[in-house]
Amino acid sequence: MAFSNEEKRQVYSVLKTKLKIAIQQEFYLEALLLEYAIIEDRLSSVLRSANLSYIQSDGKEISIQKKINKIKNAELSKRFPIYRRVPSDLMLTTEQWKEIRNNLVHKSCSRMYDNAEVKQCALDGEDIVRRVSNMAKNIKRAREKAEEKTALCVVANRR
Repeated sequence: MAFSNEEKRQVYSVLKTKLKIAIQQEFYLEALLLEYAIIEDRLSSVLRSANLSYIQSDGKEISIQKKINKIKNAELSKRFPIYRRVPSDLMLTTEQWKEIRNNLVHKSCSRMYDNAEVKQCALDGEDIVRRVSNMAKNIKRAREKAEEKTALCVVANRR
């Protein structure tokens, strides 16, 4: 089921609010879950804005790692609108955070985990959410500006 942009904004707003509350109330494992979901969604937005495929033949989205790799490859190939809009360290930082987060989550039921480590990962994730969200907005705006400029050129050429 496809959501309208307004519905997506509302869901995203709720997730960001839940994340803020989870961090404030020290529900760090919940924060990690929310951060992962938000980051994955924002990476999908980046790929959509760059007209890069992120849906498999079975209709499911590719993994977060494949999304990161596609963005890194698109940035390296200077594909517009990603080129120069992906902070140089962000995909590597996101990838490293994802690995730490996955290890913490998968080990949380099998052993006592270090709450300080989970807390730090959640706080790092909060920063990555902000940075990936800003990147997604910048890339979407760049695409919209380019489309607007192209439309104006088409109109001008018709005269």
